[in-house]
Amino acid sequence: MDDKPQITASVIRQLQKQGLTVQEIAESWDIPVEEVLGKLGQN
Repeated sequence: MDDKPQITASVIRQLQKQGLTVQEIAESWDIPVEEVLGKLGQN
């Protein structure tokens, strides 16, 4: 079972408003940058 918090585009955008880069967001969740960008591209 995957117990990671749900990573959504809105969460990513909130973190970006706080000054985080996509790279930093990906590293903090231990996921590929491409996955972060993919989630942003869904909306």
